[in-house]
Amino acid sequence: MTTTWMKQAACRGIDPSLFYAERDEDTQHTNSGARQVCRTCPVRMECLLMAYENREEFGVWGGVTPGERRPHRFQQTLEMVRNEIEYLRILDMEPRNRRSALKKMRAKK
Repeated sequence: MTTTWMKQAACRGIDPSLFYAERDEDTQHTNSGARQVCRTCPVRMECLLMAYENREEFGVWGGVTPGERRPHRFQQTLEMVRNEIEYLRILDMEPRNRRSALKKMRAKK
């Protein structure tokens, strides 16, 4: 079952083994390649929410490991992902607008 947002995923066509580390799923180093792909993905949030709702026990989804998707950590993880998405959006802005946008983002914290 492929949903509409999956067709826009940055990982489409990439070897799935990149997203399933052989070592500890909680280590960032092991999953750095998968996280890099996810960081640029336009549907990162949809992917992450699907993995959380379906209780995916393995793999990197939305740039997040299974440990980061655990219920007791999920709100913190969700906020982290939202901040990363916002930061990357700001970096794509014209330089003259970037500084004020970064100030606003920092003020929210």
